[in-house]
Amino acid sequence: PGHAPTHSAPDTTRPATMRSVVSQSCLIDLDDEEAEELTAPQLAMPPKSTACAVVESFESDPPRPPLPPFDAETALKKVKAAEAAWNRKDVDAIAMAYSEDSEWRNRAEFVRGRAQIKDFLTRKWDRELDYVLRKYLWAFHDNRIAVCFEYEYRDPDGQWFRAYGNENWEFDAKGYMRKRIASINEAKIDASERRISVPEGEEVTHNSWITEQGLSDELGAEFPLGNGNEKAY
Repeated sequence: PGHAPTHSAPDTTRPATMRSVVSQSCLIDLDDEEAEELTAPQLAMPPKSTACAVVESFESDPPRPPLPPFDAETALKKVKAAEAAWNRKDVDAIAMAYSEDSEWRNRAEFVRGRAQIKDFLTRKWDRELDYVLRKYLWAFHDNRIAVCFEYEYRDPDGQWFRAYGNENWEFDAKGYMRKRIASINEAKIDASERRISVPEGEEVTHNSWITEQGLSDELGAEFPLGNGNEKAY
């Protein structure tokens, strides 16, 4: 003789608007709005510790304003905050601007999560010395921002480079960047051709191709963009 199957009684203490999210044995109750922020890939991330970190971070991380949806003013604030943080090169502080499960494509490298972001940035600035960055707002919509940027650095052998790039950003509801897609190209330059990494007091002899297109640190740039100057690279 067998035993009749038993069934757990439904949990009637949980509000109807709450949903249980189980990720690799990590059980957390989220309301409908919070559950919307957790996508299927986020809930399937192994190992258990990583999956739990995602949902725990979503609940515990404080809001990071400005929050989406963005307008021109708040989008520009996000851009200039990122510029300032990357110029300080504080890897731990930079990583905290991204969600625990943030996904990057930087050139041909794929990065996921704060630990990998820290590793990526540490390696980057081990080889990109005297790094100086400028970022410019290109466009924005809802929780997304598009950015143009340029930076200069020298390698350990003393060769200088200037890089231009475009980024697409997507933010979660708390203002953390959960997706970063960066396409970048660069070329060797002479030390005399530097524009944004020029030591204080030295003359700048080359203009920025980006600013010649009409982008600036302030709102109100007019489009369509103008022509660039070959000497600006």
